[in-house]
Amino acid sequence: MKSRYLASVLKHFAIWTVAFTYWSLVRVLGFETMPKDLWHVVMINAILGLVAGILFGSTDYVLKQKLSKNLSFGTVIITGSVSYFLVILSMILVGIIIYTMFEPYDFHWFYFKDFILSKDMALLLPYYFGIIFFVNFMRQVSQKFGRGNLWKMMTGKFHSPKEVDRVFMFLDLKSSTSIAEKLGHIHYSELIQDCFADLTIIENYKAEIYQYVGDEAVITWEIDRGKESSNCLQAFFGFRDAIAEKAEYYKGKYGLVPEFKAGLNSGKTVMVEVGEIKREIAYHGDAIITASRIQGECNRFGQDILVSEVLYRWFRHDERFTFSCIGETVLKGKTESVKVFGVEKRL
Repeated sequence: MKSRYLASVLKHFAIWTVAFTYWSLVRVLGFETMPKDLWHVVMINAILGLVAGILFGSTDYVLKQKLSKNLSFGTVIITGSVSYFLVILSMILVGIIIYTMFEPYDFHWFYFKDFILSKDMALLLPYYFGIIFFVNFMRQVSQKFGRGNLWKMMTGKFHSPKEVDRVFMFLDLKSSTSIAEKLGHIHYSELIQDCFADLTIIENYKAEIYQYVGDEAVITWEIDRGKESSNCLQAFFGFRDAIAEKAEYYKGKYGLVPEFKAGLNSGKTVMVEVGEIKREIAYHGDAIITASRIQGECNRFGQDILVSEVLYRWFRHDERFTFSCIGETVLKGKTESVKVFGVEKRL
């Protein structure tokens, strides 16, 4: 949670520092010589960028992590617009205060009033809201296509199939059929919503959501990110801990605490952009199919998480985990047997 908040603040700090600097440069382009107080302008922009990072980053975090989960889409839009407008007014006030710190006169409220009613305000307000729209638009697009994939799609990197090395995790709700029968389809869908909202914790482990299929989530990593600090294993146990921390909430609302099972595998797969009516990035190949089949063996062997031999070799010396060799099994659709391993996290 702290890391997501810090990331939000740092992102907005960078964006708004650039935005303020650009605004200042545009304002002085008409001068034959650069203003003598250019260093003051740079300092003011840096300070404003920091303040904007905190204000906009905090607002963005609260709207995304707190309010959007409990409010309707329309209410979130209205709340967000009002919140951003108040932040903009706050930024203008802070900017005037900071500016007077570098000038030989003191701050007075009529400066703020005069600026609000000035032509500069008529230019600055659309500029600010344009930046806010751009930031939120890019975030929504990034969420749609996955972190880092937007640029790849814009540059056409995956218009043709490309072979890549990936780690895949298939994460599935245990006893989903009986739970759906018990809760009914509406209440069951709310349960899945809550579970997948808690799944955002995998961001802490550098994971990407590939797709949601019913009550199943397919998660993927670049090889280096998945191996780093055993992220692909840590993600599963981090998610399980997140569910456990909200056990009382789940019991109170649904009468149960959801449990999940997972299967992991790694290997070469083909990554390609597909679709005409709706475009998305897809993965094809044996590595992802094997991960799905391994997850399908969890019930049979009574395991919460099963991994392929590749992952066992990577992490067998990690003292945070214990591995048990389940043995070789012929996975559905395959002719050759595959060795699978159960994983537990040490207390």
